[in-house]
Amino acid sequence: MAWFLDTWKAYSYLSPSNTSLELNVFDFEFPDETKMSFVSYSPLLYLVNEDVTLFIHDYLDSYKSWSRVLPLILNKRGILAVSLRGWGDSLAGAGVHSLEQYADDLSYFLKKLKVKGVTIVGHGMGSLVATQLAPKLRNKVNGLFLIGSPGVLNAQHVWDKKQGITFEDINDMLKEWQHRDDKFLSKFQLEDLQFQIDNCTMPSIFVEQIMEETLKADIRACKDIWNDMMQNDYTETLNSLRIPVIVLCGSNDRLFTKENQKQLLRKFSSAPMARFIVIDDAPHKTHWTNPSEVSYHINNFLINLELDL
Repeated sequence: MAWFLDTWKAYSYLSPSNTSLELNVFDFEFPDETKMSFVSYSPLLYLVNEDVTLFIHDYLDSYKSWSRVLPLILNKRGILAVSLRGWGDSLAGAGVHSLEQYADDLSYFLKKLKVKGVTIVGHGMGSLVATQLAPKLRNKVNGLFLIGSPGVLNAQHVWDKKQGITFEDINDMLKEWQHRDDKFLSKFQLEDLQFQIDNCTMPSIFVEQIMEETLKADIRACKDIWNDMMQNDYTETLNSLRIPVIVLCGSNDRLFTKENQKQLLRKFSSAPMARFIVIDDAPHKTHWTNPSEVSYHINNFLINLELDL
């Protein structure tokens, strides 16, 4: 069951007036009574038997991660952006968090909304959720647009070169957490963005929003999902997906290299169209630093999909 809650302003930051657009904020209740927050420009009845575009956020983020991109999407009628369980204002629920659980949640959610078809846009962790969700929806998926996509986390990848901290080290640290380490979370989220923050090319209100949402993260979700991404290879079945795919990469992504993301794209061997896009000088959070370029490519993808349907 879903019901209307509130409105939320997503800012484009592209004009001096900071034109704002209101999204409807909803809660969706799963059978286990866990509630998932999501936003849409449209009343939910307008989405029945319609094609939608689903935006799935990265690790530590929420639907507000997309607030610099959503106002720039041309077809706003079908936009849905979710906060997965344990992130943002969504409840964590019981049990172990996993990408499979998130994909099951979203499959159930979309079926209850009775949408006709879906194009999935995922960032980081959200990309992995997207690749697990697509097979569950079968022929309802129109295409995948994946940003900063890991494919598989390399345990020995060095995240912090100064201190020599690897992905495996982060996993070991998270396992020991009794309380959230806000200093680490701030570094994980903002260190790559320091240039944009110092040069005021990223609005301070957005940076504040990033950390406000990050510090809502459920500690169990932080632990479970990082471990899940470390332990499992979710790319093995991607060759069965016969849908258009785009992988977009920031050239300065220090979490997942350009070659990592090219390897992921090659896994979609049955895709009728598979394209790799690089945004120069952009970090992992490309949609935060380069929203106009990212939205341009998403809009082109959606327009081409509509022409082919």
